[in-house]
Amino acid sequence: MKYQAYSQISFKKTPYYLNMSETLRNEFDVLTKVLPFKINNYVAEHLINWENLPDDPIYQLIFPRKDMISAFDFKTLSGMIKDGASALEMDMVSNMVQQKIWPAVALDEDRIPKCNGDIIPGLYHTFPTNLYLFPAPAVKTCHAVCNYCFRWIHHTRGKFLPETSYSDPATPIAFLRDNPHIKDIFMTGADPLVMTTSQVKKFTDPLINVESLDVIRFITKSLTYWPFRFTTDKDADELLDYFRYLKTQGKHVAIMAHITHVNELQTDVVKEAIRRIQETGAVIRCQAPIVKNINDSAQDWTELWDTQVQLGMFPYHMFVEADTDPNGCFQIPLAKTVAVFQEARKKATSIARAVRGPTFMNNNMRVEILSIEEINNEKFFVLKCLQALDDKHEGKIRLYPFDPEITQIENLRSVFE
Repeated sequence: MKYQAYSQISFKKTPYYLNMSETLRNEFDVLTKVLPFKINNYVAEHLINWENLPDDPIYQLIFPRKDMISAFDFKTLSGMIKDGASALEMDMVSNMVQQKIWPAVALDEDRIPKCNGDIIPGLYHTFPTNLYLFPAPAVKTCHAVCNYCFRWIHHTRGKFLPETSYSDPATPIAFLRDNPHIKDIFMTGADPLVMTTSQVKKFTDPLINVESLDVIRFITKSLTYWPFRFTTDKDADELLDYFRYLKTQGKHVAIMAHITHVNELQTDVVKEAIRRIQETGAVIRCQAPIVKNINDSAQDWTELWDTQVQLGMFPYHMFVEADTDPNGCFQIPLAKTVAVFQEARKKATSIARAVRGPTFMNNNMRVEILSIEEINNEKFFVLKCLQALDDKHEGKIRLYPFDPEITQIENLRSVFE
């Protein structure tokens, strides 16, 4: 299959758009004035059931939702389109609306490595043993854009690009050699596997001779959004051979696959891609947030985990959806999240029970909600710190007052002090 990406403009020329209801076409026209949109021909043809709109989970995952902006702003933009507003007028209002929904994500400058007082661009040091790398070719795009992802603000608007990527492959090496406690490298972006294999090699080869590095992780959605990356793309075999080569150099290669719904794992080509990756010795670990209207039932997660195990992959984390959406249209209450996780885990194959979750992650901590318990007639969330900047917090358990409606626990670090 030849890759074909569709933007909000080119998608309107496809049969998929033309066969959508008038209501859904109007929503698409309005929302894509404000929100990013990208889909490809594989996702459109094989992952979305167009007879089940708007309820299809992959449609919900990729097509902007009406509740992502306020009703007032939606009505305003819709009216402007109907009245034939000029491009300048539309851009001005669209930018104002966009500012309102700008993801509440800021880089923590303390986590950006420095050399002689100057930041080292494209590096992000979270936990003591982990370092995230943002090679410049990887930060520009994905094979398709997920609604709930907050990184579009950093990687599609240009504003943060100079700070959050690097072009010289040698950029991280000095910092890594000065910090031999760093064992895990996370190649990320947008998506590192949108890079060509020659680019992957260019940015990964310098890491091989850093003896303290044990693990190279590729955080990607490519496996299910464009599985041909590992099967029939012109450099697919070269990429897989490179994974084999990394293994011979003593590096553990982990494909950190974001798989949000079991429907992403049903096609023959994705199963072939999984098999080919596994033959290289690389390990596929699966993670995703729990997201309203997409995978917010126990059945969704049981089916997802069981299918991952059947295909030889490892269920790794169920994340709590990040608090980056001002309208909260992707989040569900933590109480429901815990119930979904526990019920799904009970019904899943026992091998899948190694999965962690529900898990929060921010710049300071990775925290798991173990359970909801009643103590002296008072309910609590039971939290366990899995990783932290400060070693004294790791492994600690804390109680947080139960609230059936909250979707986040603010300031996790203060909870564990």
